[in-house]
Amino acid sequence: MATIQRKLWRDLRRQLWQFAAVGLIVLLGVALFGASYMAYQNLNSSYQYSYEQLKFMDFLVTQRQLPGEAVQTLETLPGVAATQGRLQRELRVEMPEMDAKRAEGRVISLPLETRANVNDVKIERGDYFRADSTPQVLVLKNFAEYHGLEPGDILALTIGEETVNFRVQGIATSPEYLWVAKSALEFFPSARNFGVFFMPEGQMAELFDTRGSYDQVAIRIAANADRSEVIERVTEVLSPYGLPEITVREKWPSTRMLDMDLKAFSQVAVAFPLLFLAVAAFVIYSLLTRLIMAQRPQIGLMKAVGYSQQQIRNHYLGFALVVGLSASLLGSALGYILSISATRLYVKLLGLPYLNTDPRWETIFFGLLAGLVVALLAGYFPARAALRLPPAEAMREAAPVSSGRPWLERVFPALAGRSFTWRLPFRSLFRSRWRSLTTILGTAAGIALILVGVSFFDAFDYAIEQQFERIQNYDLRLSFNSPRPESILEQIQTIDGINRAEGMLDLPVRLEFGQNSTTTLVSGLAANNELHGLYQGNKRVAISEEGILLTSNLRQVLGVKVGDEVSVQAPSNSASYRVVGFVDQPLGTQGFLPLDEVRRLSALPKALSALLGRRTAQDSISSIMINSNPEASAAVLDRLYQLDGVAAIQVMDRFRSEIDDLMALFNGFIGVMVIFGVALALAIVFNIVTTNILERRREIATMRTIGTPRSKVALMLTLENIITGLLGGLLGFGLGYLGAGFFIGIYNSDLLTMSTIIYPRTFVLTGLGLVLILLISELPGILSVNRMNLAEVTKEQFI
Repeated sequence: MATIQRKLWRDLRRQLWQFAAVGLIVLLGVALFGASYMAYQNLNSSYQYSYEQLKFMDFLVTQRQLPGEAVQTLETLPGVAATQGRLQRELRVEMPEMDAKRAEGRVISLPLETRANVNDVKIERGDYFRADSTPQVLVLKNFAEYHGLEPGDILALTIGEETVNFRVQGIATSPEYLWVAKSALEFFPSARNFGVFFMPEGQMAELFDTRGSYDQVAIRIAANADRSEVIERVTEVLSPYGLPEITVREKWPSTRMLDMDLKAFSQVAVAFPLLFLAVAAFVIYSLLTRLIMAQRPQIGLMKAVGYSQQQIRNHYLGFALVVGLSASLLGSALGYILSISATRLYVKLLGLPYLNTDPRWETIFFGLLAGLVVALLAGYFPARAALRLPPAEAMREAAPVSSGRPWLERVFPALAGRSFTWRLPFRSLFRSRWRSLTTILGTAAGIALILVGVSFFDAFDYAIEQQFERIQNYDLRLSFNSPRPESILEQIQTIDGINRAEGMLDLPVRLEFGQNSTTTLVSGLAANNELHGLYQGNKRVAISEEGILLTSNLRQVLGVKVGDEVSVQAPSNSASYRVVGFVDQPLGTQGFLPLDEVRRLSALPKALSALLGRRTAQDSISSIMINSNPEASAAVLDRLYQLDGVAAIQVMDRFRSEIDDLMALFNGFIGVMVIFGVALALAIVFNIVTTNILERRREIATMRTIGTPRSKVALMLTLENIITGLLGGLLGFGLGYLGAGFFIGIYNSDLLTMSTIIYPRTFVLTGLGLVLILLISELPGILSVNRMNLAEVTKEQFI
């Protein structure tokens, strides 16, 4: 082995813990990238594999009373691979023995003796339909698990005025409901109050008297077909039966929600690791710079004895190569293992039918390459800078910076009168400015990484608190099968235990402004509304007669500002309203108008008006918000379920728990980020503090030789580290807040909108954690200098 190579391995062994800490920084960055991005790829492929295995539709045609012959015609069209005609109905589920009592149900037909050509289901437990006359259903997995339903149980479904008992034949998953969204406007239906069921086609046609016709046709297109052309052909064939409603796959509520979630996940999965690697590059650069500059005399000697500049540069690049390669290899392996765990957690949470965790070799290679390149670049520039010095000058140690009396002592004269033990730490800040700067910036980077991760917990906690404590300021929400007269509020107010009840009318609409548009709900609220809070920051605002209030995330979706006119397209009417303000609402998007205005806009169809008799749009409400006494909640629910037309009752405490469960993966992912951030911060601070101490061995040995006690030396080092650490902490707090705003911004979507919130306790705990990390990090360095041979160190020429 060449002499210069032996020096490389000797230096690595002598400063093993420092290089190990540098390697840990690279390892964490590479592992985080691999874990997060491969988890995203696994999820995406798991979705696509599930869609493929269960023959998920490319688009859905909805049209009432569509003859079976028309469905058969569609299958013969060019570009159509398969079709599946089906029935779909909304009904009520009776569960008197369970806590929910009643829920809304959606029943969809499936073939009896064969499997569906499009939108098949996977049986998780139990069996597919049996060819017998017993009423039977398949129950979607999330509803079955929430209510404890198993194959063989009996479920009561209300069809018209008749309640029919069905045998639960099996528990199923469906590609249409990987994310169980009731509609494009209701992203968060509670499994307590909404379930999806599958019924044999013949049985369903008989029960709903729809023999020979369908409500919907699910269509898959051929591999190389143009979907828009196929849709045109389908529309043309079905035009004699009316204008069909077409929903393409990406607009399907479940798919849309999963796509939004994946998009946010992918952005964070790339941005977070890049931040880690950027911090790693800076820290490695600063540490290798200090290492190489500390070896200036050795560089000068190597030049003097004949080593070429390339040999010396390669020698110092060797440090980066060994550390970067070993850390990147371990980080890639760890990232792959973590990605499988993260994917399994997500699949279990959503109940996906299939899991795909094939190795993502391109991602593994990119992470390995990124870690290696970061380390080599961080080592190249300080090595090149050191080689610029002539041998004679390099062999002399760098002259200390002469800064005179520090400005701090001039500004604070009392400091100048303090003892040497207190003055030296402050003077060291100015005497070794590069060392102080890298310590401050490195500490700031570590603190910022921790805050960025923890801020997600604070922001989510704040968002949920706002949604369920200030905005949805009610305990129960009662939904009707169809709009009811407002007079029902008087009946509800007489129930013991109810403090206040307010009606609301929700209307699905399309908002348009210029070239931008979106589908959402407009809710009508009474002028004296108290139970649904509308807030702009901390200020509560009232419903306005002057125009429409929009949730703040619609500002970006539509590109509107206060004063602009937006068009509101309802199913049977349209109108334009001036935007009078934006309100904060973490969950979903929505618009708000006076209750009477939404009633006018709704313009109930004649058929529904005839069904309701005198219950016209002028006095209708679709749901009721209720504030009740906690001790009377069970009795209140029993009374409310006895009212006519009640479809479901949402208990807000339980709904909040379900939202928390849905966000379990988000919390787990951010938790991993926080753990990585803390580990990275510890590695950064440990490395910087240890280097600060070890590169001053001769200085410390000199102080010890002239009689300075070990305790005073340790105190001075501790004071210096705490001072630079606190300065870095203050800078890190600012950087962390800015970083939190950036990352929360890219994660926000129609599903969840969070504000940049970091609680004061988070700053306090992070600051205390920083001090603890500083104290822990300096222990190895202090123990090392306490054990050194003073005579040998003070005579050292080369470090």
